[in-house]
Amino acid sequence: MLYIGSYQGKAVVFHNTWEVPVRDLQGKEGKKIIGRSIVSTLYLGMNPKNPKDKGLLDYVQGMTHLVPPESVSRPNR
Repeated sequence: MLYIGSYQGKAVVFHNTWEVPVRDLQGKEGKKIIGRSIVSTLYLGMNPKNPKDKGLLDYVQGMTHLVPPESVSRPNR
């Protein structure tokens, strides 16, 4: 997953995904197969009214911050 910015106040990421949980109009749960790289928010497939729904952030196991070389402090020689 790669953070690429924000849109309407929400983080936007580029990531690979296989499927997304969905519900039909009667509330029956299912899955939508995507099987490709996509750009989405961290709330892909979540219903904000259902606290049991998991967002992508629930699956993140670690983060690496990449910074430009000029922003890294270096000791004086």
